[in-house]
Amino acid sequence: MADGPLYVAALLWAHQRNVRIAILPGELGVAGLPHASELNCTQLVVTVPPDAARFQAHAVEPLNGPVAADEAHPVWLCTSGTTGKPKPVGYSWQRLLASVKVSDGLHEARWMSLYPLSRFAGCNTLLHAACNGSTLIIPDSYSPQALSAAIQQYKPTHLSGTPTLWKALLMRLDRGEWTHSIQQVTAGGECVDQATLNLLHFWFPHARVTHVYATTESGVCTVVSDGLAGFPSAWLHDPSRRVELSVREGVLWVRRQSGESSEPWTNSGDQVERRGDRMYFLGRQTEILNVGGAKVAPAIVEQCISEVPGVLQVHVFGKPSSLAGTLVCAEVAAEASRDLDALRVTIMQACRATLPAYAVPRKIEFVEELAVSSSGKLIRGTL
Repeated sequence: MADGPLYVAALLWAHQRNVRIAILPGELGVAGLPHASELNCTQLVVTVPPDAARFQAHAVEPLNGPVAADEAHPVWLCTSGTTGKPKPVGYSWQRLLASVKVSDGLHEARWMSLYPLSRFAGCNTLLHAACNGSTLIIPDSYSPQALSAAIQQYKPTHLSGTPTLWKALLMRLDRGEWTHSIQQVTAGGECVDQATLNLLHFWFPHARVTHVYATTESGVCTVVSDGLAGFPSAWLHDPSRRVELSVREGVLWVRRQSGESSEPWTNSGDQVERRGDRMYFLGRQTEILNVGGAKVAPAIVEQCISEVPGVLQVHVFGKPSSLAGTLVCAEVAAEASRDLDALRVTIMQACRATLPAYAVPRKIEFVEELAVSSSGKLIRGTL
């Protein structure tokens, strides 16, 4: 379903009618729905054809015989598909609304998401606007050009997006009066490093800057607004939290508290490490590079490179090597005014001064911009 007023109408209609509904990203159709058998309990899949004046509700027949109705999961959203095909995940309305803040002071807010509304984070923004009776700004598309045009025209007060989208967006904007309207800036969906937070604080000195760790499966797990990357280690094994956190063999596990009961522990697939009294995200388990038997987290190398003046965006990845198994490489989008040869030297100096030798990139390629998925995340992998 393409984002727009009809998307909002479809979601609110399903809530009012108490109908189980699957919300599909715009690039998916009913016929192309992955893992369709998982939607046995869903009554309707809602789509909006291009240029349609109304939404269409499609009945979904069970694929594997009769299945008991799952009243606990009336809404189905798709994962981003970053590590594979998009997968539908079911939610109760109570669970979707658990992280929504309702306040009289938010009635005049103007919400805008840099994520498509069919994703969990975008849906969260939609529900904030709906529950507070405030304004929801929906851009014509989610390209950096369309997003920057919508921001400057409609002046949102609350903006959320991935670090990749934030960097791509700010590359195309000039600091001006439009920044004065911003009251809340939120980053999430990827590792949020200190350089990204510093950038957002620089651009929006009067706004509250928050970074959120959430998964489509578990919802919002951490919300941090102290200006620092990661989250306090004191949050681990705290049963009073709505989402309990634990670390097993360097991987974050999460468990939602539901009333007096707890859901099973879930492997998030995200690597973390403890430094002092802080836990820091290193990226997905599947992204960790094996360089001659040593493990390299691309997020650590990216943080080092992103702190070099003149670097706008960076993507660290591995290339197969017959000697080391994997070579660390980097793609860098730089400021247009920079001497790239000089910048390459500065980047290598910073990496050698900060990183172990095996983590220093063997190749740095400069590009105009990095490839981004439809969910606003950096497209990762061996190139």
